[in-house]
Amino acid sequence: MQINCHLDKEDTQLLPGMYLKAYVESGMNKVESLPDAAIVEFEGKKFVFIDQPALKGSKDYRYRMVEVKTGVAENGYTGFLLQNRSVR
Repeated sequence: MQINCHLDKEDTQLLPGMYLKAYVESGMNKVESLPDAAIVEFEGKKFVFIDQPALKGSKDYRYRMVEVKTGVAENGYTGFLLQNRSVR
């Protein structure tokens, strides 16, 4: 696919034949996503950690590792689906 770029303002640093890196959106889908660093891989599967209610009277934090299915990754974020929908 060839795309032509037309600039609103001339840039004297650009020369004929130079290339431009750009993102082209062909549509838009809203998906749940997380920063790439929030998704961990363990034994070939992908997981996220979900916070759990603390035990009564405790100030400790508790987390549960939940398997996810990952989708499209772009700009440091990855779309995901929970494997078990009842986790929320």
